[in-house]
Amino acid sequence: MVQKRGAPHCGPCLEYHLAEARGLGVSDDQIREAVKLAEAISRSGDRRMHEFAQKAIKGTGDPEESE
Repeated sequence: MVQKRGAPHCGPCLEYHLAEARGLGVSDDQIREAVKLAEAISRSGDRRMHEFAQKAIKGTGDPEESE
């Protein structure tokens, strides 16, 4: 019901999906849990992209070396 990227980053999308979820009888606690999960997934992707970018910029196989 809550999108991985869209809901946490787009107000109109979040409002749309909130209304849809509530229309289906999803509780606020369930919505909060879904948003927490979407945020965690988003952070994981952001972290991986950061590591990839650092590796690509430095030209090294070890992202830790570039920090």
